[in-house]
Amino acid sequence: GAVALVREFLRKKQGVANPSAALVKATLIAGAQRLPNTAPTGAILDNDQGFGRVNLDRSMKKPLCTVEGTPLQTGHKSTTTITVPTGGGSLRIAMAYTDFPGDSLVNNLNLIVTAPSGARYTGNQMTSAGGSLALDSTNNVEVVDIASAAAGKWTIDVVASSVSPGPQDFALAAILA
Repeated sequence: GAVALVREFLRKKQGVANPSAALVKATLIAGAQRLPNTAPTGAILDNDQGFGRVNLDRSMKKPLCTVEGTPLQTGHKSTTTITVPTGGGSLRIAMAYTDFPGDSLVNNLNLIVTAPSGARYTGNQMTSAGGSLALDSTNNVEVVDIASAAAGKWTIDVVASSVSPGPQDFALAAILA
């Protein structure tokens, strides 16, 4: 039922004529709410709750973007800019793609988010910025979760690290809660 409602929302309210499974998934995950006291502080995902409990209100109330990305080849990137208004709140950005069949990840796309201050965050890493940028090379869904997002322009880069059969399409959803 939740998937049908998100698909209808993407079609009727966001103007996406034929939303991909990846966009529906990214929208659901971007709006998911982590359950308190069930995982290490700052964890983006874990084996007990994945990315969190589905919360349709969050997924559909204040999306900053729902994007079907342009398919990428190795070494290419796609950039999307969003604006967080003053008093923004929690920002959660999800990137998802349908990988080619294989025993493990075949194509690898990485999510890198740059705050207005220049701080950079990478998908599926702890929420604090800084240090070296560790990239996730095992999942076809990546999330950046910022507890208190600064107002201003945020840059979302999806970088094709390794795409052997391709090009690889993807989807992005950014939710402000």
